[in-house]
Amino acid sequence: MTSRSNDDDYTKERAEIGRDGGADRQGQQRAFTLIELLVVMATVALLAAILAPATQRAGRHARAVVCQSQLRQWGVGFAAFLDEYDSPIADAQPRRVGSVLATVL
Repeated sequence: MTSRSNDDDYTKERAEIGRDGGADRQGQQRAFTLIELLVVMATVALLAAILAPATQRAGRHARAVVCQSQLRQWGVGFAAFLDEYDSPIADAQPRRVGSVLATVL
């Protein structure tokens, strides 16, 4: 009878080991290991390092485009002003009044 009892205990232990820490079975979730997590983190870091210069270049290009657009808007505004007021700025001559530079309109 003793061997039968030992066999039952062994079977129960094996079932518990299989349930808690054994190989994957259907319906059980398996956690990531530290190595898998580190590999994923290294891959993400590598991709970020590859993409960083491209994003910086795109940011510089975007700032240049904004600057060009603002300069164009200034030109359009000045052109509209000159057209509306018959170009008084082009005819104006700067002169000194005291220590301040003034423009005669």
